[in-house]
Amino acid sequence: MRRTIWSTVALAVTVVAIGTAPAHADPLDSSGPAPTAKVDQALSGRVADGETVRVNVTTRTRADLPDAAQVGEVVNELHRLPVVTMRVDAADLNQLAAQPGVVSVTEDRPERPTLAESVPLIGGDKTRAAGLTGAGSVVAILDTGVATHHPFLAGRVTSEACFSPIDAGYGATSLCPDGTDQQEGTGSADSEAGPCASLDCDHGTHVAGIAAGNGQNVADAPAAGVAPGASIFALQVFSRIDSEAYCGLDAAPCVLSFPSAQLSALEMVLDMKQSGMPVAAANMSLGGSTQFTAACDTDIRKPAIDALYAAGVATVVSAGNGGSATAVTAPACVSSAISVGSTTKQDEISYFSNHGPLVDVFAPGSDIVSSVRDNAWEDLSGTSMAAPHVTGAFAVLHQAYPTKTVAQLEALLKSTGKPITYAGTTTPRIQLDAAALSTQPPTPAGENAWKLATNGTDTAGTNPLTSVGGPTFAATDAPYSLAGAASFNGSTAFLKSRTSAVKTTQDYTVSAWVKINSAVEATAVCQGTSQYQAFYLGYDPTNKGWMFQTTTTNDANNDWVTAEGGTNTGPVGVWAHLVATYKAPVSGSGTGLMTLYQNGTYQGRALNTTPQYDPTTPLTVGGCVNSATETTPYKAFPGKVADVHVYPYAMDAAQAGKASTTVPTGWTAGMPEDRWKLSTAGTDTAGINPLTLSGGASWTTDVPTGSGLTGSASFNGSTGLLKSKQAAVNTTGNYTVSAWVKINSAVAATAICQGTTQHQAFYIGYDPGNKGWMFQTTTSNEDDTDWVSIEGDTNSGPVGTWAHIVATYKAPVSGDSTSGLMSVYQNGVLQDSLHNMTPQYDSGLPLTVGGCVNSASSTSPYDAFPGKVADVHVYPRTLTATEVAALN
Repeated sequence: MRRTIWSTVALAVTVVAIGTAPAHADPLDSSGPAPTAKVDQALSGRVADGETVRVNVTTRTRADLPDAAQVGEVVNELHRLPVVTMRVDAADLNQLAAQPGVVSVTEDRPERPTLAESVPLIGGDKTRAAGLTGAGSVVAILDTGVATHHPFLAGRVTSEACFSPIDAGYGATSLCPDGTDQQEGTGSADSEAGPCASLDCDHGTHVAGIAAGNGQNVADAPAAGVAPGASIFALQVFSRIDSEAYCGLDAAPCVLSFPSAQLSALEMVLDMKQSGMPVAAANMSLGGSTQFTAACDTDIRKPAIDALYAAGVATVVSAGNGGSATAVTAPACVSSAISVGSTTKQDEISYFSNHGPLVDVFAPGSDIVSSVRDNAWEDLSGTSMAAPHVTGAFAVLHQAYPTKTVAQLEALLKSTGKPITYAGTTTPRIQLDAAALSTQPPTPAGENAWKLATNGTDTAGTNPLTSVGGPTFAATDAPYSLAGAASFNGSTAFLKSRTSAVKTTQDYTVSAWVKINSAVEATAVCQGTSQYQAFYLGYDPTNKGWMFQTTTTNDANNDWVTAEGGTNTGPVGVWAHLVATYKAPVSGSGTGLMTLYQNGTYQGRALNTTPQYDPTTPLTVGGCVNSATETTPYKAFPGKVADVHVYPYAMDAAQAGKASTTVPTGWTAGMPEDRWKLSTAGTDTAGINPLTLSGGASWTTDVPTGSGLTGSASFNGSTGLLKSKQAAVNTTGNYTVSAWVKINSAVAATAICQGTTQHQAFYIGYDPGNKGWMFQTTTSNEDDTDWVSIEGDTNSGPVGTWAHIVATYKAPVSGDSTSGLMSVYQNGVLQDSLHNMTPQYDSGLPLTVGGCVNSASSTSPYDAFPGKVADVHVYPRTLTATEVAALN
């Protein structure tokens, strides 16, 4: 079943270099270590005496793999990811460092596993009684295999595979029953067969039982795992290791897992998901010994975890057993993984469990009884036991909410969990019955599910308000042509949302119209924590102005971070439009910036790099609370509030005006659209920047299968063109453009473009030589032959096939090497990324569909497009990979 790395690729995933060698670097002297950040410096000592080492080599694209693979002995090959596993020496490392297509070289070092009342504790008995058993879903268990004939799992293991590297240099031999390093099919992951039969391979059986065991009619068994109706996809990813260098003194033999084996298994899960297997989650109860205090998004497994996330599969990973309050192990530290810590049955953090800001959720992991070999049961503890509770929970939630994304289900688990608060951090312990049996659907990303309507109802329909203490709603006094406002008595009256509406540790914007009746210290809009307010928009009677305050994780009552305007800027009895923005802290980047605007004008800013967040505390209007059950607010507001909005991004100054915020330009998938969106009939759905049809453009009912669209624009490749009234994309700022595209013949043509008087500021087009889609931009000193271009693999864009293309750009920031980044995604998967630090922009040129123009008056395009385009969107920010996947 070995796959060649240069075979035809169904899906390409690319990672961005941390530090790459110059494009024309000379080969390095093979006598010394490779002086480049892309080669793990720890490898130098490993190969110092002519020894060889097993490494994972990541390349920029799969097209770069053949060059890398020629350097050393290939020991593992993938067919989707741009990764090859090789055995190399010092000279090989230097050759790899010199290749411009190589992104990183890291040791393929084997890793360890991370070891009847827990299911009722999280409400699993209630979901089971309600018929929510995970039926119709599959859970993938990447572990030491499964005792497939154990009665707790009987008939449940429907698919099996084994990835068990053999490497004499590591003392590694296969645990696959047939003795090979890769095996598929029935029996291939049976932990009671082959070499595992004489070793301790119980870990995977125990984990599988927690996630999906079924004890019905089984003597002395626990009642059930979390998702007893789900099927199990067992993947053996461990090898037998006979080296004390890896097992520990007097501990050999042991079972450890190579990251390359995990990659092969994750890739197979993705293959099966895209082939129709309804995988809801992949469980990885394993990890290395290194502890990470920040997201480890250079980890070799991140592209695979990202791809699974985009495909609708949650990768659930144990946080590690180091007892750290600040760190987790890899791959739990990957930002797109669901990191799980362990709690006791008394809801205390298990003494061994890693915890802190990088842990997404807790689940029971102490003294958990589950299945082991010989049809037996055993009581084990570890974050390994906590993770499968969450894996099973995803299967149950997928049954309850089959159309929801991984992000939405994760948000639901977090918002309904029981808060565990410690050392200034609050992490929810999952409460599955509250999540799965709620009549309320999961909170979507858009507007963070909250907007105040005139009559006090929730216009988004997903996070309803509760009126407490007598607020009233009237149309007699409302600002800016609004239909009404909420009125508060300054004592008992307030409104509260059902769940938290603002994740205050991430980017956000809150806007509202406010009017206070007397000069008192009072809060108009607030979201609390169990101690203080995570943020509030309120009035300062001393300054007689409006302010935006936040608290930090180590805050004292008298030391809140405040941004506000000048004295006497907030007169009593006068409506004011407030916009508060927050930019989430990023290590070393100087973010954590909070800014206040009033009536569209900047007022002040402050820095808070350690914000508080409590997902159990609601958003409130008319005062603050520190508990979801409180019925009387403090800092109660004597006045009126209207048109409250919450946005999951930090608005820039241009967006903070009262008109743009009060009447937003539209929302789709929870993200603001900038002035322009293509509808089926060729009209502008935002109503601001209408389209003009020229030449032979028409409207058809041909749409991508499963997209939910009703029509597309068709172009004749000659005269057909659509153009906006004015520029839709500020190509010097952050932006994202997405669209469905289909070309009828393999010619150089442009589907979407915004020009300058010289060139295209950007375009999304087709490369007939590569037979793939590409995203190009020009620079301010560009000539015609030197555009910055990124695209997918050869033959990744067949003629006559719909493709969903998303192009993102991150505005250049002086001194920030991560900025100026342009990326292109196809069908939700990252294809490539490059930097353009000097983009062009011409505000007088329109956005066009069907070709390019260099003048607003042009009626015929160049690079005309022979094909169809549907559902064009423009967003005024750089969408994340997760958000891109949600669009697809």
